[in-house]
Amino acid sequence: MNPDSSSITSLSHTGEERSLPDAGKIEARPAQTSEKPANFANASLFPSRGKEDMVATVVLAVAAFAIVAFLVSMLGLLQVHGPR
Repeated sequence: MNPDSSSITSLSHTGEERSLPDAGKIEARPAQTSEKPANFANASLFPSRGKEDMVATVVLAVAAFAIVAFLVSMLGLLQVHGPR
């Protein structure tokens, strides 16, 4: 390939160098009118899951309680002394 070449090239799956096709000109035009969708209030990308969120909250609460209980038991273990 010539470093002075201004054309864009690509390699095919066989390793052969080929020129890319012309992309052409793309014209973007603004819309004539703008209206909100009929169900705009429910157009959230992340809809509420309701009951699934409650289950996840309960699972996380139980896990947090288990971690706190474990840490409290480790602190209690540190308080144990051998015979003197």
